This record gives sequence, C-alpha cells and structure tokens, in this order.
Amino acid sequence: MKFRREKKEEKQEKNKKKTQRKPRPNTRYRTQSFLNIRDVSDGIIITKDERYIRIVEVLPTNFFNKDALEQERIVYQFAQYLSHAPRTMQVKVMSVPETAQDYLQTLYAYKTLPNATKQTREMIDDLAKEIEDTVEIYRLKNNRFFVIYAFEEFQMSPDFDYIRKVLLGHELALAECMSKCGCKVVSPHLANNQYLNTVLYEYILMHFDRMTPDFETHMFQIYQEIAEQNPLKKDSLTIEDYLSPQEVSFYARDFCEVNGKYVSYHYISDYRHYVTAGWLNPLLSSSYGVDVDIFFVRQDRASAKKMIRKSVDMQELVLENLSGNTSVAQESRQNMQDAILLREKMYNESVDMYDMSILITIGADSLEELDDKIREVYSLMDHKDMPLLPLELRQEKAFRSTLPFVKLDKDILKISSRNILCGELASVFPFHEPSIFDEGGIFIGKNKAGRLCAINYFDTTKYDKPHMMMIGSTGSGKTYASQLLVGRSRIEGAKCFVIAPLKGEEYRRFCENIGGRFIKFTTDGNNHVNIFDIRIPDTAYADNETGDENSYLGQKSYLSRKLIVVSAYFEILMPYLTPLQQSLLNVAIVNAYREKGITMDNGSIKNADGSYKEMPIISDVCVALNHMLEPQQPDATVQDLFHVTMPDTQQFKQTIYELIGIMQQFVSGTYSFLNQHTNITDLENDYLVFDISDLDSSGDKIIGAMMFTIINHIMNIMSENITQRKVILIDELWKLVGEGSGQTAAFVKELYKIIRAYNGQIITASQDIQDWKSKDNESVLSTIINNSQFQILLKMQQYTLGVVSEMLYLNQETRNQISMFSQRGDAMLICENNAFEIRFSGTSAEHMAITTDPNEQMRMEANRRVGGVTSALQ
Repeated sequence: MKFRREKKEEKQEKNKKKTQRKPRPNTRYRTQSFLNIRDVSDGIIITKDERYIRIVEVLPTNFFNKDALEQERIVYQFAQYLSHAPRTMQVKVMSVPETAQDYLQTLYAYKTLPNATKQTREMIDDLAKEIEDTVEIYRLKNNRFFVIYAFEEFQMSPDFDYIRKVLLGHELALAECMSKCGCKVVSPHLANNQYLNTVLYEYILMHFDRMTPDFETHMFQIYQEIAEQNPLKKDSLTIEDYLSPQEVSFYARDFCEVNGKYVSYHYISDYRHYVTAGWLNPLLSSSYGVDVDIFFVRQDRASAKKMIRKSVDMQELVLENLSGNTSVAQESRQNMQDAILLREKMYNESVDMYDMSILITIGADSLEELDDKIREVYSLMDHKDMPLLPLELRQEKAFRSTLPFVKLDKDILKISSRNILCGELASVFPFHEPSIFDEGGIFIGKNKAGRLCAINYFDTTKYDKPHMMMIGSTGSGKTYASQLLVGRSRIEGAKCFVIAPLKGEEYRRFCENIGGRFIKFTTDGNNHVNIFDIRIPDTAYADNETGDENSYLGQKSYLSRKLIVVSAYFEILMPYLTPLQQSLLNVAIVNAYREKGITMDNGSIKNADGSYKEMPIISDVCVALNHMLEPQQPDATVQDLFHVTMPDTQQFKQTIYELIGIMQQFVSGTYSFLNQHTNITDLENDYLVFDISDLDSSGDKIIGAMMFTIINHIMNIMSENITQRKVILIDELWKLVGEGSGQTAAFVKELYKIIRAYNGQIITASQDIQDWKSKDNESVLSTIINNSQFQILLKMQQYTLGVVSEMLYLNQETRNQISMFSQRGDAMLICENNAFEIRFSGTSAEHMAITTDPNEQMRMEANRRVGGVTSALQ
C-alpha cells in the first residue's frame, strides 16, 4: 500500500510539473489562425486559401445486428460510392457526452399539460431522476458522424454557383448511398441559408467544446464578453472570432490543452492483414469517449500500379538476401504476399487504391485521467491487433489536422498512411449506433451499455406507421413492458386505452396509481357497452348531415358504416347462422334503428336539442324480428320493402322463430349482460383499462364479441378529438380473431389502416403466436406485421422463436441474442430493419405499481401492514 501511495504521489507531482510548464498566453498569438475561414455561404466553408469545404452529418444504423449477408451488402454499397466519391475525404466520428437535458426539459414540460394529474406529475419527477442518475453513473457518450469533402477541380476563378452544384451533387450521391445502407443524411440544404450556416457553425464549435450552447447563444455570449473587455472591438468581430477556441496551448510533447481540457493525439500504426466488416467498431463503441478521424485519398491508378510493382520487386530482393525462418524473413514474406494481393486485385478487378490514415483524439479533464484513458485505449487496440502510437512533438499539427477541414498534415500523413484497397476501406463502415433516441420520444429503457432508448412513434418524417407488436412467453416481462410503454405515453399527453382479456387485475394497480379509470366487465356487473352506439366524430363537416360525399371516412351515412360493424358483431356471437338467418338478422337490425327514429339521414342520429337519440339493443332486434311476422298492412308504404318483397311462407316464419330463439340467450338468458345500454361514466379520463378477464369462462365467442365492442367504443371516443394522440394496448389480440369470422378479420385490418387518421397507435401483445398463426385464415397476423413498424421480442420458447423468426425474417445473429435473454424485461426492438437490444426498467414507483412478481407483492403488502400498524401506534 505504501508503494502504491508513493507511486501515485509521484505521478501527481509529475503531472503538476507538466502543468506548471504551461507558458503564459502570448498577446500576439490568436487562436483564430487555426480556422483560416474567410466566409460561410450556402452551407459551404470558404477558406482564406480558396478552398471550398462541405460538412455532411450522417445518422447511423445498427450495423452489427444485421446478418453477415446484409453487412456484406452494405459494405459493397459503400465501396461503390467511394469509387465515385471525391478523391480526398475525411470521416469524423465525434464523441459527445450525453446529458439528456433537452429530453428532460421536454419531459418536465408535460407536467403543465391540461390532462396531467398529480400522479403523472410525480411519475415525471421519478422518471427524470432515473434518467439523470443513468447519465451520471454510466457517463454516457453518443457518437456523431460527419463526412467532410472539398471542391477539388482546379480553376483560376471558379464560379461559386458551379462549386455549390458540384458539392451538392456529391452530397446527394452520399445520401443515396447512405439510404441503401440503412443510414440517413441530415439535409438542412432544404432550409434557408441562414439556418444552414448556423448548423455548420455548431458543427465547428462542437469540435472544441462538446458542451457549447447553440451558435446564437454562443455568439451573444462572445459579443457581450468582448463588449465588456474592449468596446471598440465589438463592431469588428468576424466569424473566426465566434468560432475559434478560447485557448489552445502547446507546452508538452504528448498532449495539448484546448479550452481547459487536456487532449492527446495518436494514430493507428499497424493493421490486421485481413479485416472484417466494421473492424473499427470496438473503438467507436467504447465508453472512453474518443474521437476518430479517418482520412483517405484515392491514388492515381497508374501511379499505384507502378508503386506496387516496385514494392514486389523490393520484397523479392530482400528475400533473396535473407536465409532461414527468421522473424525478418517471415515479415518480408507477409509484406510480399500483401503486395501481390494488391497487384492482382488492381489488375484483375480494377479496384482503386487509397492512402488511409486514422487519427485518435483522447481527451480528459485532468492529466491523471488522460493517462489512465490513454493506457486503456492502448490496451484495447493492442488486443484488436491495431496498435497505437503517440504523435509526440506533433500535437499542434495533429490539432490542425483533426479540424473538420479535410487537411491532413504532410508529416503526419507520411508516418500514419497505409495503402488499402477500396473494399477493405469500405469495410471500416463506421456509421454504427447500438441504440435509438428520438427527440420527443417515449423513454422505454436502456441497452446493455447503459445507453438511453426513446422512440417517437408519431414522428412521420422518420416512421411511416406508429403501430407496435410485442411477443413474449409467460414471465418474460410482457405485461410489465406494455404498461411502461402506455403509462409513459400517458405522461406525454396521449389518451390511453388498455384491453385486457386475461389477468386484467395485473393492470389495476398501475391504472389507479396513474389516476386512470379501471373498468371491469362481468356477467353480473354494472359496466356495459352497447355495440349499437353511433357517435359523430369531430372530423365531420358541417354539411355532412346532408350526406355530402366528404363525410366520415367516405361514408355518406354513419348508420351505413355502423350496420357493417353490428353485422360483424353478430357473426362473432353466432358464427353458425345460415345465410338466410344472416339476411333476416340484417334486415331486423335496420328496422331496430328505424324504430328509434334513426335512418340513413345523418340528421336523424340526434334530437333537436343536440343530444343523441336512444340507441337500440339486442332485444330491440328481436322485437324487429317479431314485427316481420306481422302481416302486411293495407297502408304499408313502399319503404317497407321487407313485406313487399318477402313471400309469406311457412319456411320464412320458421326461420325467424329459430333466429329469435337463438337470440334469447342474449336477451334473457346466460349472456343477457350484452343486452344493455352503455352506462360507463368518466370516459373523459385519459387512461382507461377495460378488464374482461372474468368473461373468459364464457367462451371465445363472448370474449371476442366483447373485445370487438370495446374496440368499436374506443374508436367512437377517439374520433371525438383527433388532435390528441391516442394509444390502444390490446393484450392477446388473437382472441378477437382466433375464432372470429371474415367480417371480424376485415374489421381488424381496417382498424390498423384507419386508426392513424385519428392520430392513434395500436400496441398488441401476445404469447400464443403459434396458435394465432394456425387459426389465422384471413391473414390478420400478416396485416398486423406489415402495419407494425416496431416489434418488441422478449424471451420466448425455442419453438415460438422459430415461428417468429420465420414471420419477421430474423437473421441468425438476432435470433441468437434473443435466445440468450436471461432477465425479465430483456427485449429486442426491431425497427426499420434495425435491431436494438434493450432492457425495460421502470422507476421505483413504476416498478411497485406494475410488478406482478408474487414475492415482491407479498413484501409490499407486508410493508403496508407495518406502516399501518406504526401509524396507529403513533
């Protein structure tokens, strides 16, 4: 212990001496000289030496959760782009500390929403604390990726318009390539020039200070500072004054100081002879927070061939003068093999050759931390057979080289460059992101590295469809994850609905904790929903009552659409009806509405005072069937088409008698609870849970009909305000379609297609996916998969995983990762052909309200009892 303490003190003393050697700032020394920027116009940097530079940001993909064939395809696409890209390019990977401040500010703003309750505000505070603690503990870093290139044509007096078109053409080619690779290019060139230039300024500022504010705020701060120190200079400030670092000091051989932070520059000195796709990822995905600059220059083909021939000849001469199996001879043979391979590919495959240099920037807040970080990065790269070397006595040149201006110092180029073919260069493909974090998204959890994951399902610029399907076996955390998703959607102001056909009580605690309304349906309960209800949505135009063709979802009459829904409802309840019985039932449904004064005229739905008329129920349909048996009256109008067109035969009467007899079970029999008017109150609540698990013993038909009714009722509620986001969670949706009819399947398909028009999202959860698939004759499952842009796969049995893999075309890598899930809440989020491994984790308050673990529930119950006894004693 004494030796370690003395060694630590010696190290601290050494670092102290280093900082003491820091020279005083020279008044003639200006950091503006590093930038050399004359102007910025149309998003193009114009330097004082007449160079024109473009910086393009790339949004990454999850490269390493794609299968080998897909990775190979991406590398091929990138190689195709490189062969036609600018001759000299710089790819800059910038590590940015994650603070989540923007997300937290947005999260806190939800506390002021009109529908925010006391419970949701408390939940927001807990969630914000959870995010802050995660960021602090893991010291999270995010990578930002930039591709930088310059105008390369030699012209004495180039036309700026022509330069802009050339640089924009290169950007469009890059955007097309990145799209094929699963990435995206940030395209601010569609906005005005001022916005474009501001974005570019912020990219440059970020190079010096990752925590810098936005450019406008930074510019104002600099202006105020100069105005206080030297008022005469404030009106002569240039763009360089705003963008340049506050202080850069070079007083040591192996590091420098930039804006008070210690920075050290290094380069990769050797590479593997054979590389795999994404071979630089271990460094890019590390938690050390390093910057990586990749420079490459495409060589002239004739010069490259001449150089390779010379290299082969030289290695042959070396081998002739070496004997035995010495290490020098082995290295020379390997170099010769590499040179011959390069020659064959260049001659036979017409592959381009590049000079590549990779610089590594390591920064820290203290010299001791910098030394530790350098040692760890060196150890990592040695383990990957890509050793680093420091750029000693070249720190200033390295600093200038890593600026985003595509200008690598010649001395550094000489010692760091490596000849590489186009395919091997493309295999570096650095645009990889292991997580997903959308602005304004729902925080859903963390990945294994502790990175935050958030999705904005309603971001139409990024996602075409907001729907999600969730699959997992019993005990995998499916109910936990689904309640987290819906509960946090409620925090962000969405109106949420949950339909629970099984184990509905698992949703009660969280519903009550968040201030929601828990509605339980039983055979003898007081909660009822009527399938016959018609509601006019707020999307209806004022002239819809006249039957204008622009009315609700293209329907001239609300009743005409409701008749289809009610017909499907009875097909679920009575799928065994004959075609004649179905025909008579449909006529009776129309007559039941007519008896209530409701016709195809939309104006007949409401009373004169604007209130809704009483809607029919099942018994009214039976009454209408009975009226069909009555003989035609002499004064019958032409509208009474049934009595006009139907022959009065004993067969038809017998059919009506049988139909009425079948329907008695729903009027006064076992299932008479279906024959009730809607009486649910507090439907204005923004978190509604419909529990129908007690009806499970009634059979699949009753459960399916009840789910169908509730979904239709939810649709009525959703149509009342399309400006508010809505989320519907349907647990075990297969119960709706597993025993359903073709009408039911058609309704579910239409639901998925039209609910987006209501600003809504559907989340389905299921564990019996194989049973669903075997019963799904109407391709409902295919419709759900095709319309669900997000899939969450939790732990499942191997057989189920095989079925899911076949349906979703999962690659072997993703399948292996899912099969290795060990903890409840581990999940694979699949989005846009990307797979992100995440873990659902709630705050302590959320966890206590959601957990279904019996042991945890027993402990919580015991704690409540102890708390109650303590309060009584006090």
